[in-house]
Amino acid sequence: MGEFMLRRVPRYPVHLAVVELNGRTENDCHLLDLSAGGSLLEAPFPLQIGDEVRGSFVVPGRGLQSFTGQVEWLRPALYRDGYFLLGLSFPQDRWEFDQLGEELYFAKTACL
Repeated sequence: MGEFMLRRVPRYPVHLAVVELNGRTENDCHLLDLSAGGSLLEAPFPLQIGDEVRGSFVVPGRGLQSFTGQVEWLRPALYRDGYFLLGLSFPQDRWEFDQLGEELYFAKTACL
C-alpha cells in the first residue's frame, strides 16, 4: 500500500516573487506554495537543512510580506537547471498566510 503525507494545514499553490532573502536582494526566487505552517521556495542556490531563512515576498495589490522560516528539506529542481526546491517551516503558525494562499488560489481558479 502506498504511503501518503497528511498535512496539518493545507498548502496553496502560488507563484510569488521573493525580493529579499537573508539580507540579499533577489530577483529569481519564488514561493511556489504557501500555508500557515510553511512554504515551498524555489531558488537558484542551495541552503543547508536547518538554516534560518528570513525574507520578503510581493503580493500583487498588497505589497511586501515578510517571513522567517527554517529549511526542512531541499532537492534539485529537475525542471530547471541550477535551481533548488526548499521546504520551509515557519516557527509559529502564520494564519494570515493560510488566508492569503487560499484567497490567491481561489481568485486564480475563478479566472480559469
